[in-house]
Amino acid sequence: MKNLIKTAGKKSYTLVMGRPNSAKLANFPECEVFVYVSCAQTALLDSKEFLAPVITPFEAVLAFSR
Repeated sequence: MKNLIKTAGKKSYTLVMGRPNSAKLANFPECEVFVYVSCAQTALLDSKEFLAPVITPFEAVLAFSR
């Protein structure tokens, strides 16, 4: 995933935390998108709550492969 993001000309950061919420992710305003790789519950997150989209690895592959 990191290589794919780097190839797309973007920076990547690895964040380790419990279940993400809008307050936690708001601490990273420089991030345009979050790729949630640890759990299948990504689809259950309501991304409207977050300042940046939270996407699955599959969605990231589609987005960064363009």
